[in-house]
Amino acid sequence: MKLKRRLRNCALIGLLGIASNLTSLRAEHPFRGAEGPTDFQLDNRLTLSERESGKLNNYSLENNSILKWWPKNPSWIFAGASIPYKYAESGAAQSEGIGDISLLLGPRFVHRYSFGSLHYSIAGGVRLPTGDADAKPSLGSGSIDYMLNAGFTYLTPDKQFNVDAAGVFTFAGKDRNHRSDNVFTGAVLGAKPTSSSSLRAFAGPIVNYQLGGNNDGNYRVSLRTGVRFTPVNTKRWHIEGWADNDIASCNMPEGISGTLVFRYNFGKVK
Repeated sequence: MKLKRRLRNCALIGLLGIASNLTSLRAEHPFRGAEGPTDFQLDNRLTLSERESGKLNNYSLENNSILKWWPKNPSWIFAGASIPYKYAESGAAQSEGIGDISLLLGPRFVHRYSFGSLHYSIAGGVRLPTGDADAKPSLGSGSIDYMLNAGFTYLTPDKQFNVDAAGVFTFAGKDRNHRSDNVFTGAVLGAKPTSSSSLRAFAGPIVNYQLGGNNDGNYRVSLRTGVRFTPVNTKRWHIEGWADNDIASCNMPEGISGTLVFRYNFGKVK
């Protein structure tokens, strides 16, 4: 099956991307407001999705490499760059190539209390038209779009329980009479069996909503469930996987997607 071959090729691309970053030596957008233990993080995500739209089955495979910078000094700043590589099928149509590259910059904050700690960041940015907008299916928007990203994390004092929430607003840069702005938001509750456990499970709702343009009012609601593994003897890396199961929609394709994440923290430990 063509999609299986693309999955193997895209996974190889992701592994080569991770290897090149490690040897040259870590938030969808980050979904967490909390920073990592070092100044830099490489966040590599491989997502496979299958959704139905009318009589068409839509498949997509995307490898997204995200580089994040949240230094110890100055401690209030966050920056990130996202480089996606996509393969898409819609009926008999197929396309493959780099997607639109995103750049983010903004402040971040940490507040510590007796009941836990609050971490949040607010970043503005641009999405550059590096993907082929004329491909079928499309690999990009064809315009410079603008983004506002907000991430929030609450951790209990022993870090056994957490709440992560995020909102990503993408504003169409041109043809606003027809193209819709996009809102992606959600929240997940996470927990570990014990405060010293390496495993953390999480679940919560995810909402994608479109504003203005031809798709005004369209939406999709998904239930995200996943698990994260963090080694107890190192702060350098962890792996994470989740599934998004669509449970309600209005004029948007509905189905399921799965994501595998590898994050590596590099630079001096804070």
